[in-house]
Amino acid sequence: FSVSWSRILPTGNASQVNEAGLDYYINLVDSLLSSDVTPVIVLHHWDVPQALQGGWTNPDTADHFVHFARLCFEALGDKVKVWMTFSEPERQVVKGYMEGVHAPGRQNTTEMYLATANMLKAHARVYRMYQQEFEPKQQGRVGIELRPSWYIPDNVFNPG
Repeated sequence: FSVSWSRILPTGNASQVNEAGLDYYINLVDSLLSSDVTPVIVLHHWDVPQALQGGWTNPDTADHFVHFARLCFEALGDKVKVWMTFSEPERQVVKGYMEGVHAPGRQNTTEMYLATANMLKAHARVYRMYQQEFEPKQQGRVGIELRPSWYIPDNVFNPG
């Protein structure tokens, strides 16, 4: 499941934590574990706090994301062992910054490349932070969820 950044940090940064939002996810993880379900958490699935809208073109958004990830690792990392930083980041930037059909609704190739670079930097920073600070104690893993493409020829008997 994905954790809503906005639910836990409504302003986007760690200075204002919504404890009720954090408790929601703590209780959800506890409930899953009590039912023998292994939680896998996605930290970002198309959900940027309102205060940071337009955000992935701004390198500061990566800083805020690292703080959000740290908070999640601290609160849930003893129970959650599999984390994904982003779900379908390539779709987020294409749909949100090039095609403009998803938030933030932009149609700008330069912004698409900036958003891509900042998301990848955020992923790398969160991965490294987890590896250095949390993995030795929590024994979890961090990855990124990429959307694979699947191509089928018009005629499977004559794919040429």
